[in-house]
Amino acid sequence: MGIEALTHDLAGNRVVPETDAEWDEWVSASRTRNHVLDQPLLDWLDRYGEEHGFERDPEHEPTDFLHFLFGKGNAFEAAVVEHLRGLVEVRTIVPEDAGREVRQDLAVAEETFAAMAEGVPIVFQGTLRDAETRTYGGPDLLVRSDVLAELFPNSFPVADATVAAPDLGIGDRHYRVVDIKYSTLHLAAKGELGNGGSAPAYKAQVYLYNQALGRLQGYLAPEAFVLGRGWEQTRRGETTRVGNCMDRIAPIANDYASYGRGRLSGQVEGAVEWLRRVRREGGDWQVLPEPSVEELRPNAKGDAGEWSSAVKEIVEQSADLTQLWWVGVAKRREANGQGLMRWTDPRVTPKAVGVEGRTTQPRLQALLDVNREAGPDVRPARVEAARGEWIEEAPVEFYVDFETVGDLDDDFSGIPERGGQPLIFMIGCGHMEEGEWRFECFITDRLDERSEATIIDDWFEHMTAVRDRLAPGVDPRVIHWAPHETITLETAFDAAVKRHEATGWQHTRAGQPWPHPNWFDFLNRVVKEEPVVVRGSHAFGLKAVTNAMHDLGLVESKWG
Repeated sequence: MGIEALTHDLAGNRVVPETDAEWDEWVSASRTRNHVLDQPLLDWLDRYGEEHGFERDPEHEPTDFLHFLFGKGNAFEAAVVEHLRGLVEVRTIVPEDAGREVRQDLAVAEETFAAMAEGVPIVFQGTLRDAETRTYGGPDLLVRSDVLAELFPNSFPVADATVAAPDLGIGDRHYRVVDIKYSTLHLAAKGELGNGGSAPAYKAQVYLYNQALGRLQGYLAPEAFVLGRGWEQTRRGETTRVGNCMDRIAPIANDYASYGRGRLSGQVEGAVEWLRRVRREGGDWQVLPEPSVEELRPNAKGDAGEWSSAVKEIVEQSADLTQLWWVGVAKRREANGQGLMRWTDPRVTPKAVGVEGRTTQPRLQALLDVNREAGPDVRPARVEAARGEWIEEAPVEFYVDFETVGDLDDDFSGIPERGGQPLIFMIGCGHMEEGEWRFECFITDRLDERSEATIIDDWFEHMTAVRDRLAPGVDPRVIHWAPHETITLETAFDAAVKRHEATGWQHTRAGQPWPHPNWFDFLNRVVKEEPVVVRGSHAFGLKAVTNAMHDLGLVESKWG
């Protein structure tokens, strides 16, 4: 259709929004995220939450992880584009920090079209509009097909690169959407982007971009792409990992469909129509005591962003089924269809909410019982699981937790290679001595390998000193709540050994390899095996259990 696609629908009607009411019928591609990720309530809260008495969480501090991640995402995008500028011409249409008003400016969309009609190799931060679907957005990159084939030769069939875009007049070439994401691309066996994490939202976003681009250039490409920090793929039990952003991009097919989610086109259409419905009708809706529409049911398992406290309040007041262990939106939907709306309903059983399994069912039933019945707040009265291994007081044993950072703190100096360094940065270690709880915390001075080695040395020296003082010669238990500690330490430990070997750093101050802790997995071997349950907790995570015990006056600690 050409440039008229920006302003006219297929029937030839001029569709150019000017008022706020007219823009309410238009949907930005990025706004489909919440609905696609089973969090439609967040769209309603964004629009009407405050006028209905809900409050956003306090402003994120500069040290907040999401703030950090957002900043790194922008820096990664800038580094990728700078790398591309060293290879081909890249034309920027709008500044990276452009607001919604710029994205809604028709002149910006026309400038984007003009750049493509000129045949610019890569258009960065352009704007696409589709008057037919009344959607718009700003794809990171619009890459000419022959350029894309050179940069990523295995991304699509060679013959496809020479398909002409009749409405651009640039010969046997067309443009493809490539969106940049600061994440690892988890590829399915056939090479397409998987469905973990935020991937469904990525797919919806680039799908809309591709539809708009197709109308604009007169050729709808069969797929769009996502570029990440690197990729990994498991095939026939073998996992391949590549940490190079230019090695491979992930295709997202127009006709993509998955068993659990259905066709991508249907997901996107549902999200777009939901947003319009919220804007038209949502002001009259309510979420409590019962939601006016099903989409306003909360998702206790999702990331609620700045509405975390509000969603938690709604979850608790509505006794939503997603609050239950192993119950997500899909299982809730099926249970709601049977008239089961609240977990407080005695008809709600593990089987009724679709939870199966020889061990899983009794664990969920125990959680339901402690939270619905009168009786002890912590059950059972006597714990038998692995009893012989922990019931007798040991002369010395340690309780350990630690924190790690991944490789997100990348300075991008090595682009296209992935940078950053996974590290252990904090180790907490407690023990009982003379009837008192004693605790030490070891924190790195810097996020580097030398500091990591130092706190691991300090930790082992501390445990050795305590052991030698209280019970010389024994191999004390090192108790942790979840296998996370074992897996992370072993992985981080092995990586640290290799790093420190490469730099010539000794693994202990005595020049000996670090010992392997005598781990005892308290969560899986005792708490879940029994199971041990606490009133107020609907799961077995350390945070949930600790906060429930705090509310019962059993412990002083409470996690935010």
